[in-house]
Amino acid sequence: MLAVLGIVAILLAVAQFNGSSGETSGNTADRASSSGDALEPAADPADDDATVVDAGEPFVEITPQEWEAIARDPDAHEGKRIVVFAEVTQFDSATGNDVLRANAGETQPTQTYEFDTNTIIVGDEGTLASVSQDDVLRVEALVVAVAEYETMIGGSTVAPLLQANSVENVGFLDITGDAVLGDPTTDEWGYLTVPVTITNSAVDTFSYWVDAAAVNEDGSEQYATTSAFAESLAPGQSKTEELAFYEEVPGDATLAVVAVERSSP
Repeated sequence: MLAVLGIVAILLAVAQFNGSSGETSGNTADRASSSGDALEPAADPADDDATVVDAGEPFVEITPQEWEAIARDPDAHEGKRIVVFAEVTQFDSATGNDVLRANAGETQPTQTYEFDTNTIIVGDEGTLASVSQDDVLRVEALVVAVAEYETMIGGSTVAPLLQANSVENVGFLDITGDAVLGDPTTDEWGYLTVPVTITNSAVDTFSYWVDAAAVNEDGSEQYATTSAFAESLAPGQSKTEELAFYEEVPGDATLAVVAVERSSP
C-alpha cells in the first residue's frame, strides 16, 4: 500500500508540473499533516521549464515498445499524451479520492495479471469518482514523471506517474472471437474432432489456449470438453489446431468455444 504522504508528494509534483501554485484540496492537505516526507520525484517539481501541453493535442494509442520505453524512463517522455489501459490494484482510504495505483499497459487486457507495470495515476475527484478497485480502465493520460514512494513494509519503489484526463471502465477484452471452429468429423474410433483456427488479434506475439465444449441446445448441460494450444503467434498470424473430444457426444450437440486465454510466449 502507498504511504500516506507519498501520495501527497505525488499530487504536489503534478500540481507544479501543471504550473499551479502547489495548493491542494482539503482532502489532500488533511493527509499531508499526518506524516513525514516519503516521496522524491526524480523530476524537480520546481523546474520552471516543466512541459506545457497544448490542450488541442490528441491522446494517442501507443505500441508495446513505446509503453516499455515510457515505463523504463518516464522523465524522458514528460508531457506525452497517451492512451493506456489499467487494472486498478489500489484505490482506497490510503490513496484517497484522487490517486490510484494500477498495473498498466498499452492494450486492453484479456484477464487479470496480464500487466506487470506498476503505475501511479492521479486525477481530480470528479474524473475518478466512478472508479473502484479491480476495475479495468481505458485512460487518456499525460506522462508526468517517475514517482518514488514508500511502501507499508518500509521499503521504497518507483513507478511511472500519469495524470488522467479521462477514464472509462471497459473491463477485460473478450477474445473468444479469435478462435473459430470448423466442421466436425468422426474418426475411426467414433471420437469427434473439430478444427479450430486461432488468430492473434493483438499487436504483440502471444500464445493461445482455447477451451471448447459440446453442449445441449440451450447450453445448460455440457457433454464433453476439450482444449487446444497454439504457441507464439505473431500479430495477425493464424494457425489451425485439432480439438478432440474423447467422451461421447450426442449427434444433436452444439459445439462452442467457451474460453480463450493468451499469454506471452
